[in-house]
Amino acid sequence: MCIRDRPLILCLFLAMILSFQDKTQPESIFGTIFVIIWAGAFIVTMNAKLLGGSTSFFQSVCVLGYCVFPLDLAALTLWFLPRDTPFLIRLAIVGLGFAWSTMSSVAFMGALVTDEKKVLG
Repeated sequence: MCIRDRPLILCLFLAMILSFQDKTQPESIFGTIFVIIWAGAFIVTMNAKLLGGSTSFFQSVCVLGYCVFPLDLAALTLWFLPRDTPFLIRLAIVGLGFAWSTMSSVAFMGALVTDEKKVLG
């Protein structure tokens, strides 16, 4: 398995975990998560390229794919928690994963854009 394949596996893992948790429409959940992640990575990457980013398109999509890992951990943690776990605990776990994922992607994308164009991004 090549290193560039792992972000796809992380995305597939997140989509599978979330679709397993929903018994009514698992296909819809899987497709929606998959499309949202890759369309979002495409839009963010194109924004960085248009602002003069110094990386290739596929390299930035790959690194942004790794930023999904905290969301994978949060989804996996929630999968193993009992269904009667209080909402605030579940919200805290998802919030922690979201914050970690956001901080890692902002740090990566901030390094790509020059200082005078960071306000635009």
